[in-house]
Amino acid sequence: MTRATSARAEGRIRGRKVGAAIAVHNGRDVLERCLRAGAGQWSVACVLDDGSTDGTAELLAREFPEVIRVAGDGNQWWTGGTNRAIEACLLAGCDDVLLLNPDVVVLPGAVEALVEAAEREPGCVMASLVLDLDRPSRVWWAGSRFGPLVPGLPVLASRYLYPAGTPADALPEAPYATDEAHGRAVLVPARVFRQHGLFDEGTFPHYGADVDFSMRLRRAGVGIRVVPAARVLLSTSTSGMAPGSGGLRARSKKLRRYLREQRHGDAARVWWELLRRHAPAWALLPSYAFILGLNSARILGLRRSSRDPEAP
Repeated sequence: MTRATSARAEGRIRGRKVGAAIAVHNGRDVLERCLRAGAGQWSVACVLDDGSTDGTAELLAREFPEVIRVAGDGNQWWTGGTNRAIEACLLAGCDDVLLLNPDVVVLPGAVEALVEAAEREPGCVMASLVLDLDRPSRVWWAGSRFGPLVPGLPVLASRYLYPAGTPADALPEAPYATDEAHGRAVLVPARVFRQHGLFDEGTFPHYGADVDFSMRLRRAGVGIRVVPAARVLLSTSTSGMAPGSGGLRARSKKLRRYLREQRHGDAARVWWELLRRHAPAWALLPSYAFILGLNSARILGLRRSSRDPEAP
């Protein structure tokens, strides 16, 4: 991989050098929106352009010459691409890395709020509050908890702390604990990556790596917090969490892809690996059956809610 441009902005956020790590494949338009929304909120942006053919490289060279572009071969997927972008941030001497999916819109002041929260709890990971782009006063993701579904049952699952649609202003003002954080404007101290490694791209090339990373950090005693003052927007229609639609044949095809195909979830393998690593033996099979069954029902349109428990 080669770096196409290495111009760097040296601005610091509350005295810290913050690098935005973004992986993109043929996402020129959402990437442009992401970079424009976040302009001035980070010190440098490192973009892994994974073999895009839609003019992403030309856009970066023309409109964002300060961005560090790392060229991929089209086979990095989310995890490999994100790791390469993180590595570029670390090479640039960043104190913190902002994990940022390109379909996220960072609202003004969000990154500074994350850095301010990190100053109060050094060494912790700080996650933004994710709001629905179409309903920006409503929560889409505000933290989750991984644990027993019901006391006494051998079933573990991730459950959202606040349901989708909760008014954002109803949340606590102070940062609070979450068991997981994903790639939607999450601030990770550089030393966390140096001490605990990057995402596991070998086992989780596209889905599940963020959950695995969160669980590894939790086991190591690294705190993860949601910062309600740090807010970002996400287009939920393109998030991959929409419930099943169309006829039975179309929904069945979507389910097969979700269970088997790397691009669409690879859920049968991903959930097995996640639970095998992070669940006790007595909960492995019941949890696996429950999670896959529930998410399959969602895709088939047999269950209305798509938000609890989480699907990778």
